[in-house]
Amino acid sequence: MTLLSESEAAKATGLTRFAIRRHLKNGQLSANNGLIDNSELIRVFGPQASNAETAFGTSRRPESALLRYKLTEIENTLSNERLLLNEVRQDRDFWCMQASLEGRRADKLTEIIGHQEKNVRMLASNPQRQPLNLLNIVDLSSIVGAGLVAACVIWLLSRI
Repeated sequence: MTLLSESEAAKATGLTRFAIRRHLKNGQLSANNGLIDNSELIRVFGPQASNAETAFGTSRRPESALLRYKLTEIENTLSNERLLLNEVRQDRDFWCMQASLEGRRADKLTEIIGHQEKNVRMLASNPQRQPLNLLNIVDLSSIVGAGLVAACVIWLLSRI
């Protein structure tokens, strides 16, 4: 239901304002508070009058302003949701890249552990090569320690 003034009705139908007024005066066309309903124009003049809403873009219905406001709010909400979706996609891509890097690190560590196991098996199967054991390290440290003590004693004796 689009309500139009006499001038707007004249533009919508292609008639003059005076012709619209004459139809109103003769009772062929009805108006409500000086405004003519688009459906009245269609009833009297035919479907060519139905382009009134496209001719004037807006209707005088109070609901249309509310609907335009709600549409604007929905469009703003949609825009914000799209921005959030893009942020979530960027976060997802970042974490996928991090997981890929950690997977490569885990593969590298698995490879290193495999080499170490191979070395241990090789040393265990070859009895001629004995790895340095803890007793050899203790003996070596006692020799170095005794050498340091001897060096200190010699130095002290040379000072007397």
